[in-house]
Amino acid sequence: MRCIDKFINKVGLDRITHFLAGWVVYDVFESFLAVFIVATIKELYDEYSYGGFGYWDSIATIFGGVGALIVLMVKINLQ
Repeated sequence: MRCIDKFINKVGLDRITHFLAGWVVYDVFESFLAVFIVATIKELYDEYSYGGFGYWDSIATIFGGVGALIVLMVKINLQ
């Protein structure tokens, strides 16, 4: 558990949440374009609401989609 706490403190809970959101969006829509659109719209909302576009947040969301894509490809190849 301590290792997980260190990871969360280093990466940040917000980035982990973005990663998981990207994973879920890809899992639901099976579209990398959907992940990119959701990440961009979310950060444009943050820019408008809070005054800051989080490039690293967008990247974390996109990496979540990439992770889901890789798992899906491996799953298909194992069948």
